[in-house]
Amino acid sequence: MKGFDALSIMLKAPRPGTVKTRLCPPLTHVQAARLYTCFIKDVFSCALKLDEVDLFAVFTPPDSEKEAAAVIPPVSGLFAQEGASLGARISNVFTRLFSEGYKRVVVIGSDSPDIPFEFMEDSFRLLCFRENTVVLGPALDGGYYLIGLNTQANELFEDIRWSGASVLEDTLEKARAAMLNIELLPKWHDVDRAKDLAFIKKTGAAHESFRFLQTHVRRAAPGKHKRK
Repeated sequence: MKGFDALSIMLKAPRPGTVKTRLCPPLTHVQAARLYTCFIKDVFSCALKLDEVDLFAVFTPPDSEKEAAAVIPPVSGLFAQEGASLGARISNVFTRLFSEGYKRVVVIGSDSPDIPFEFMEDSFRLLCFRENTVVLGPALDGGYYLIGLNTQANELFEDIRWSGASVLEDTLEKARAAMLNIELLPKWHDVDRAKDLAFIKKTGAAHESFRFLQTHVRRAAPGKHKRK
């Protein structure tokens, strides 16, 4: 361990038919899996710019370690997600990294390939100011794209309606009940549906993802696909 800060990126093995299925159509399942591989590479490329932050990759399903390792750069640790729900899996990441001695832990997914570097950097900066702090990055769909803590707070992940549009609000309510200091980053987007592809094309910041869309799926513009 080289420091007190850890960033954990949660990802799925990029298997066709199991990732980014809501992008199909307009993409094929093979294209969606290849695009998701680009998402992973873009997020890690951004994360590698952080100074004195140990980087971890947390993969699912449990038998996909080799697949995960094949699409990411060298990291401080690579381990499987554990837990029956998304909340349990996130909570277990915090528990594991805090138990290893880290003081500030940030968890992000791999659905926002163009996440600004400043958001990652600011999340750690905000965790330095006060103890018992949670940092949240609100997503446009009502969830969050990032969560950071400098204290264990398992209650933030319990009894949350993970498939609903109130994930962020439910989490904030639990944070207030736990008397945590709350810091919010700017809103950002996940890329889950066809209409979200426009975010990548607009910013061009997710370099691998942008190039893939430009080169391989020129016809996959939202609204131009008609079901037969």
